[in-house]
Amino acid sequence: MSTPKPFRGVVSPRTKRFRQEAALLTSGLKDLMGLPGLLCVGAVLQASLLLVLPTRWAVLPAYGFALYGILSTAIQVLFPSTSQFDKDVIRGRVAGALPNKSYDPARPDEKPLFGPTPAAEQIVCFHLGLRYSHPLGMFSPGAAEMRRHIFTMYASLRKETEKYGCLGSTFWRTAGRESKNASMAVFYFRSVEGLHAFAHDEAHRAGWDWFNGWLKKTGHTHLGIFHETFAAPAGQWETIYGDMPPTLLGAANNVKVLNEQTGEEEFVVPLVDYRHSQLRSKYGRMGWTDGKYHLDGDKGVKA
Repeated sequence: MSTPKPFRGVVSPRTKRFRQEAALLTSGLKDLMGLPGLLCVGAVLQASLLLVLPTRWAVLPAYGFALYGILSTAIQVLFPSTSQFDKDVIRGRVAGALPNKSYDPARPDEKPLFGPTPAAEQIVCFHLGLRYSHPLGMFSPGAAEMRRHIFTMYASLRKETEKYGCLGSTFWRTAGRESKNASMAVFYFRSVEGLHAFAHDEAHRAGWDWFNGWLKKTGHTHLGIFHETFAAPAGQWETIYGDMPPTLLGAANNVKVLNEQTGEEEFVVPLVDYRHSQLRSKYGRMGWTDGKYHLDGDKGVKA
């Protein structure tokens, strides 16, 4: 019986952490008010210009922004290589996979970066979110203090990724309302124990104590918080991404391996090429079958 081939990574390891885009400020400002509010702000600004400038000059900013939008869109459509929306997209299909603890680029067959077993380790997915149930949204009472504690917790988590086994995180915003929607961070941990250790971290405890004290002192209830924890044992999770930039688990940028050739720790994008027989089906990516068949009751049915 032949030895299973290891999975092939799609992004080469590097010594510096992969940069993660997160336009938190602009996203928060856009969510501060709905479309009528944004149109009103634009109308007031334009009217103010008309009051202080001749009409021919006052309309120039509006025409300038419109022209810029049209030209930049046209250029990106005609010349796709210049498109900002194509940035970091990995063409084709890829699947999420955690790398080996170490690898040797000089001996890829003996010490590969990724192994041949899908979903070989457990993963804990942790959702942590915040919602402002107040007309002022991010400027409501207590909101600034809450954000300060959240950013302190996040900084502590990034500093102690090995201690807590945090693989990485991404940020999301819901679309349940016209404005002031809930925002959420999706974290990935190696174990529930690591997540529990983070929950007792000094920064997390300080934030939690502040929140409970603030509620008791003010009686306010407009700062909504939530969390969810999902623990997926080995062989109980799978992912697939098609023509996407690194997303969710694929965007976890705290995943490290030891390069045995250089002796340095390197960061790895936890994504592998889908074109491996084991990764062609959902059950294959979970390690339940050899990838050529999916399960249908007690029968193996070709995928």
